[in-house]
Amino acid sequence: MLGSKYLLAAVFAAIPFATHAVESTYTFDSISDIEQRVSRTLLTGILVDSTTTTILFTADSIPGFTNRCERLFGFMVDQPGTHTLSVTIDVFTPPSSPAVPNPAEQSVLVNCKLHLKP
Repeated sequence: MLGSKYLLAAVFAAIPFATHAVESTYTFDSISDIEQRVSRTLLTGILVDSTTTTILFTADSIPGFTNRCERLFGFMVDQPGTHTLSVTIDVFTPPSSPAVPNPAEQSVLVNCKLHLKP
């Protein structure tokens, strides 16, 4: 009986609670639009070394985290051409459940950083 408990514990330890992808960082040369939703942010702008518009859709990693990045987002709009903005997101798939057997991927904002252009 004791051996089966260890086997069961090993099986549960091997089951991932959420499938994580590698974090991705996007560096914007300019931001043209910021849209704040309940706990989500849409950033629209031009990435460094690109000429096409990119829309990045993120969710807060913890409630209120985006609020700390809002000043950086706004600075990019107010002071165009002086800085670049790096935004790091983690895309993951939450664990499935009987109610949601195939959950959709979610992107979570984990870091934002403003860089002064040389």
